Amino acid sequence: MKKIVTAIVLAAALSAPAHAQTLLAGWDFQTTTTGGTAGQAAPSSPLVYVANFGTGSLYLDGTSAASSPQVTAFGGSDVNTAGTPFSTVTSGASALALANSSANGNRIVFTLNMTGYEDLAISYATQSTNTGFSLQTWSYSTDGVSFSDFATFAPGGGSGGTVSFATNGIVTLDTSALSIVDGQPTVFVGVTFSGATATAGNNRLDNIAFTAIPEPSTYLLLGLGTAFMIWNLRRRRSAQA
Repeated sequence: MKKIVTAIVLAAALSAPAHAQTLLAGWDFQTTTTGGTAGQAAPSSPLVYVANFGTGSLYLDGTSAASSPQVTAFGGSDVNTAGTPFSTVTSGASALALANSSANGNRIVFTLNMTGYEDLAISYATQSTNTGFSLQTWSYSTDGVSFSDFATFAPGGGSGGTVSFATNGIVTLDTSALSIVDGQPTVFVGVTFSGATATAGNNRLDNIAFTAIPEPSTYLLLGLGTAFMIWNLRRRRSAQA
């Protein structure tokens, strides 16, 4: 019986997908049925957005004052929705917008839980106006205080021109430097915006996905669970025979 259980555990562990991406936290700024908060135009724009899918929160610096908002919402995109439960609605206030040159240097911060996961991947859709932020600098932290940069993205190559969601396509960040957050219960990921030249300039963000793969130990636990269920089923059948 021990040999059988061991074989089952090994089979379960080896048969598990080696690179199965799991959506840990996602924001489409539209779907609210799962607990997330839809985007709202200024002056009603919240400064905290709960993930629409998975578990996480997005915290924003700035103000939603109607006179010169740093946080607002516009029409969205269906870019980066394939293979996800994200909404494909693009009308109304369905994308988050960071606006106003006064927000240059401000950082927004995502929080998520990486317990049992590794190889964090980040993808999203973005759009900018010609006076909007020309550079997005991404950073990480494990304490929420000290942040280290790991990637940048320049809408339109940093030219400051008007760039659509379709032009940018899916932005996939280089997260190779983020192995330090593997398995961490609380991970902070920040984005600092810079280069805006007018109060009306903005960057829109939509369909933001944080994905990762289960750590090997997680697969082992799944294998053990499967082995126990099979062993228990066989034991019951033997008892009934």
